[in-house]
Amino acid sequence: MSTIISLVCFALFIGLFGSQLFLLWRHPYLAPKNEKPSLKDWWQVQHHARLALTTDKQARRLNGLFVLSQTGLWLGITSLILSFYLVEDKLNLLLVPTAAVHWATIGLVVGLALMFVYPLIWPTQSYRYWADHQHQAKTFTVADGNGFQRYRRHQLWAMVGGDGLLATIWLTRVWATSTEPLVVIENLLLVLITAMPIIALITALSQLPYLQHYHYLTAKPGKVNFGQLNYRATLALVKQQPTLKAKILTAHISRLIAYVLGIFAIGMLYFDIVAPTFTADPTAVFPAAIIALVALCILETVGAIWPPKVYDYFHLLDTTKEPFTVNDPDRFDQFRYHLYHYHLSAAIVWLFIWVAIIGAYYYYI
Repeated sequence: MSTIISLVCFALFIGLFGSQLFLLWRHPYLAPKNEKPSLKDWWQVQHHARLALTTDKQARRLNGLFVLSQTGLWLGITSLILSFYLVEDKLNLLLVPTAAVHWATIGLVVGLALMFVYPLIWPTQSYRYWADHQHQAKTFTVADGNGFQRYRRHQLWAMVGGDGLLATIWLTRVWATSTEPLVVIENLLLVLITAMPIIALITALSQLPYLQHYHYLTAKPGKVNFGQLNYRATLALVKQQPTLKAKILTAHISRLIAYVLGIFAIGMLYFDIVAPTFTADPTAVFPAAIIALVALCILETVGAIWPPKVYDYFHLLDTTKEPFTVNDPDRFDQFRYHLYHYHLSAAIVWLFIWVAIIGAYYYYI
């Protein structure tokens, strides 16, 4: 039965990986100008475009992002090699070393996660650069926005197929060689559960520089700093469009209520469980968790509805005498993209915290 499952997974992931690689080659976001480009032409275009981008002195930030993406990729490969080495060399012993099991599973999870760093970071940055510098693209053409989204979608699915194939090979080898395969798989599940909030937290924090860089408002030089930008823009909106005051207050008060509820939920845990010496009430976990969930729902709802509405409202402003300007829709789309992933990642972290708290209640009580 396990052999059949392994073969099905092999076929599924190899098919997914191969088909997506073929589509990446057929529909690149930087396409050679040859009528019938070969794989070599495609590779040379990618290489020359990357060299031109990373040597541009006006785009030093992109060079740093390329180094970061490559570092993540090679760290991921190194982690996977270490994990496979431990599987082949240590897990086949009669007494399986606990440390080897931990490091093998951690290496697999970390390696598979780091393999996504390059496709998540670099292609988007490269495309945005060349979309703004198409006049410098002499040997290739730059795809439109829809073409790039299709390319990025194929690249991510290719990475899913590659990671799935590697994970299938790893599990197959564990099942075939380890003297305690169920212990290894159990440890892998625990590492996966632990890794999810950590990856989500890193993802959320990594969105913050992008949210600042692609903000839909730009401060005029020497007029206002970034920290006061939203405040000054909101004041201008209330002043110039007084009919929107009720909507603005509703959005901001809703956010404030959510923050207060979140703090109140944490306070309940502290004052009812942590602080008391003799009369602790562990059942306070459940109302606190419900309040925390309500706070999260409010924040996610406001975060999904309010940004596009307030962006449209800002276009009603006369910014001639204001210390800021409103950016174009493309920039706002980029901001909203990163905002979505920030909210999603932060929500995962918040949910895992409360799931862990409830789990601790059932474990210790």
